[in-house]
Amino acid sequence: MKILFLFLALTTAITGLQGQQAEHPAGYEYLTIVSDSRRPNEIYTSGSDGSYEKFRVEVAGRFDYSEILKLIHSKEAEGYELYDSSFSTIVSDVTSPHNYFLLRRPVSPSD
Repeated sequence: MKILFLFLALTTAITGLQGQQAEHPAGYEYLTIVSDSRRPNEIYTSGSDGSYEKFRVEVAGRFDYSEILKLIHSKEAEGYELYDSSFSTIVSDVTSPHNYFLLRRPVSPSD
């Protein structure tokens, strides 16, 4: 029984290490997409490469995220993946929350 437990523990540890190595080839390039609940027709993007864009879109209402989802889908076609979207902030001088979507894509070692 102890041998089986040791075998399973080592297998799990080795598999985890292999997954971590495969997950981080040479780093990531990041992109944030930000929306303001007060102005849902404005979407902002900011990249780790220094890029910044502001988009004006048509929305049906305050909780219409269809344009953001289209933007995320187009970025996925460019190799990005949605990394995190479970956070929002309220800036002290602004009463509406900002929703953040963090995307990333692997950077090859030659970049």
